[in-house]
This record gives sequence, C-alpha cells and structure tokens, in this order.
Amino acid sequence: MRYVAAVLALILGGVALFVGIAQQTMWAPSQTATATITQSLDDAPVTLIRPDVQAISKEPVEFTITSETPFVAALGRTGDVNAWVKGSAYNELTGIEETEDSKVVTAVHHDGAASVPAPASSDLWVAQQESQGQMVHQWTVPDDGPWTLVLASKDGKGNAPVSIEVSWADPQDTPWSIPLIVIGSILLLLGLGLLGWAISKARAATSGPDSSKSVLKRTSATVAASSSATVAILALAVTSAVPANASSAAPSSSEGSATSSETTEKYPVVLPEQLDTILGKIATTVNAADKSGKIDAAKSRLDEAALSLRTYSYKLSKDDYEFQKPSAIVAGPVRSSVVTTDGTFPRRIMVATQKSSADLPQILTIEQKTARSNYKLINAVDMLPGAEFPGVAIGDTSVGEIADDASGLKATPEYAINALSKFLGGGSDPKIFAASDFITQTREDQAELKEQGEYARFYFRRLTNPERTVSFRTPDGGALVTAYYQNQTKVRPRAKGDSITLDESTARMAGTTTTTGGVDIKYVEPVVIYIPPADSEEKITLVGANVLQYQAKIVARAAPID
Repeated sequence: MRYVAAVLALILGGVALFVGIAQQTMWAPSQTATATITQSLDDAPVTLIRPDVQAISKEPVEFTITSETPFVAALGRTGDVNAWVKGSAYNELTGIEETEDSKVVTAVHHDGAASVPAPASSDLWVAQQESQGQMVHQWTVPDDGPWTLVLASKDGKGNAPVSIEVSWADPQDTPWSIPLIVIGSILLLLGLGLLGWAISKARAATSGPDSSKSVLKRTSATVAASSSATVAILALAVTSAVPANASSAAPSSSEGSATSSETTEKYPVVLPEQLDTILGKIATTVNAADKSGKIDAAKSRLDEAALSLRTYSYKLSKDDYEFQKPSAIVAGPVRSSVVTTDGTFPRRIMVATQKSSADLPQILTIEQKTARSNYKLINAVDMLPGAEFPGVAIGDTSVGEIADDASGLKATPEYAINALSKFLGGGSDPKIFAASDFITQTREDQAELKEQGEYARFYFRRLTNPERTVSFRTPDGGALVTAYYQNQTKVRPRAKGDSITLDESTARMAGTTTTTGGVDIKYVEPVVIYIPPADSEEKITLVGANVLQYQAKIVARAAPID
C-alpha cells in the first residue's frame, strides 16, 4: 500500500503539473483578438475607419486591408476628413461590438456622389500609402486629437476596400493553470517523499530493529527539508509570473469610448512634417515653372498676388527684358510659422523660410480654400536686411487670422497698409513706422525723379486690394500683415511740346526713349509689415518687400492721372 500511495501521488502530480503548464503554453488561448465586417455594405469610393475602432485597445491596433484594385490609405484629422468626404458616398467603420461568441466591426453606409478627388494628392493627410492586394496598417497617431483612417480608390472613382480585419492584443486568463502547477508540484514531492519512506521502511525491515529508528529519522528529516525548500522555490517562481498576466488585460469598451471622444480642444491645421511636405510641393512646382516660363504649369500651386507677380515676370522673361526676377521659392528650413488652430476654410498660413544663414529669409503666405483643394502660394516676399520675423510655435492657440479693422494694435491693419502706401508715395511721415532702408530709398528715388524731371510732373499712387491683405495675430499681441500693392507712376509734360526722356528699361517697354506725350508705368509691390500691440513702445516695421516693374505705356499728354 505504501508504494501504491506514492505512485498514485506521482501520477496525479504529473498530470496536474502537465495540464497547468500546457494551459500556459501549447493549450494557451490566443492572445490576439480579431474582428471583421459581417454586414453587407453598398459600394462607395471611400471607407472611413473611425477612432472608436482603434480605441478597442491601448496597444497599437492592426488593420489587414484586402483589395483587388489599387487604393490609398491616408491618415487625417477627423474634422478634415469629414470636410473632404462631404457630399460623397462612403462606408464608415464606427467601432467594435463584442459578444460572448464573436467580435464584429460595426459599419454604416452613407449615400452620396460616387466619386471623390484623387486622394493621393491631398494636403490634408499627415501620412499616406498606396497599395493593392493586401496591406497591413498599424494604427498610430502623430498628435493629440481625433484621427480617421481614409481608404479610397486610387483615382477616387472606384470602390474603396471593405474587406478589413481588425486585430489587437487580447490576453486571456487561465485561472486554473497556476493552482494546477502548485498542486502538481506538491503531489510530486509528496509522492517522492512517500516513495522514499516506503523504500526506507523496506530497508529497515531487512537490516534489523537496532538500525531502523536512526535510518527512518534521518531519512524523514532530509526529505522534509528538501520538500520544503523545493515548494518554496516553485511558489516564488510561480507567484512572480502572475502580475504580468494581470496587467495586460484589454481595456473595457467604455474606456475605449472615453479615449476617442471628441473634445473642444484646438489643434494646428497642419503638423510640422505636413507643412514641410506642402512647402516642398509648392516650391517644386513653382520653381519648375520659373525655369520653363509657363505660368499654366504653376497654377496648381499659385494664386492671387503670387500668381499675378509671376505672370508679369514670365511675360517679361519671354520678351527678353533685363529685370530682377522673383526669388526661387525656398521650402525650408522653416524658421518660424504662423499656423492657426481654426479648422474652418479657407485656411491661411504664413512661414519664414531660409535656405542658409548666408541667405535672406523668405516670407511665404499660403492658402487652402476648401478641404478638396490644395494649399497655394498667395504671396512671397523677401525679408529686408535687419528685419525680424516673430518666433511662433506651431499649435499656439493665441495665433489666428484677424480682420482688417482688428483692434488692440498700434494701428488697424487696414490703416497701417494705407498709411504705408501714402508714405512710400512721398506723403508726410505719419510717425508710426520704424526706420527702414527700403522706405528711405523708395522716397529718395522718387524725389530724385521729380528733381530731374524739370519739364515733367510725377504722380505716385499705390492701390491695395483688401481681399489680398491677410493679417495674423502673433503671440505677443501684435500682428503680421501681408499686402500687395498695384503701383502706378504717371508722368505728364508740364507744357505742350515738353519732352520726357525715359530710362533704358522703361524706354524698351514703352517703345521709345523720348515722348511729348505722357507715360504710365506700372509695378507690383508685395509687402509684409509687423504691427506691435497697442501698449508697446515699438513702431510698425516693414519686414519684407519686393518690387517688379512690368509695364510702361505712352499715353496722351492730357490722359487722366486718377
């Protein structure tokens, strides 16, 4: 019987230990959960994967996307994605529904137009990837706030993928594993102890009564000590593994929903890497057009003042005029950037870029009119030597676009631009502008013309289009304002028969070196000014400016000067 008890304890202990270990190894339940779309969805050019799908786990969630046709996967802020897809049909993955038997991706179809713009060209995305067949995407977000993954056919006209499997870490508990390992270990030790005791008993019976007590006593003490030490070591090893399983439990669905809920916080309309990409595209397009001299090649990335200036420049180049051409667009490095947190359209951004410390910075103003259009350069101005551009951090909520009549400044943007126009044209000093070599040189050149034109009268006038004036509040309470002057210099003979002599470049444009009639000369002049806050002791500063003379025309002596 002694041997039977020992063998039974060994067998039961071995079985319990094997089952306990197997539950954590070869019989362990899957540590990854998956969910798929089970419902039927209508065709659509876009599939949106919302943040609540990702919120199923605190760890990165994987999406296995299968499509027989080429598609684009792009990540964008949820508000931007909503604006981009508006009006078009799309399928929307809204979350994951868990039951005891299955996990299902919940989805809904929205009717609309059967196409969207080609997604790969959009400036809204912070990341994108083209694929066909099968693609595995691991959801990670680059910044705070809600994000949506966009799946769209490559040309925007086909059907977006809806064969999507969602996978995430989902550790499963094995509550009986550790008790079985402990019980099995104890039974094995007990069985070994019983087996040792049985063997000792048998030896004592054959060696006589005198030696049996000492053998049994010594053997029992040795086995007891050995058993106690072994159990303690096993228990310590098993206990240290428990917290690892306990801490890896997946969050509840309520926790996931709280993580992805919309907030009232404001976020920058572009991230730094996104801005770099946009500026790079603009620079590549415009600089290539500068080389070809074809303005149509630049229209996808030029608008308003910037388009006007380069249209004149390309025409002058085509006619072989010698003139100061506009500087090539410098995409970076970005030294400072006025990026708003207002998600409405149109969106405008102002940046200062500088190729190297040996070059003067450029001030670029770009605009995105709608969610489906890309950013275009609307003004480009070279900074003036010695000028300063305020340092602004992307995402600063104190930064924003302001109206032309905004208060809290040394002068409203509208007043400052008009005052600068008059001052540059020779008007009296309004005492609100800081000293500027550009202003001084412009006024001196005009004064010299008047002095030399003994037989001529000169009229200088700068006109602004308020729609091309853009103003931004800066973190210090001041404002940066970019404007575009259309300049006119009109020259008229003082008396009938008086002759006007033109300089070389103007003579070539006008087609004559002298005339007894009048001359109308036209320029464009983009500028950027900084207006300090109202309580500052600083004056308004001219930060950047360019001048391009693009036309000279002979007119009648009595032609109007207004």
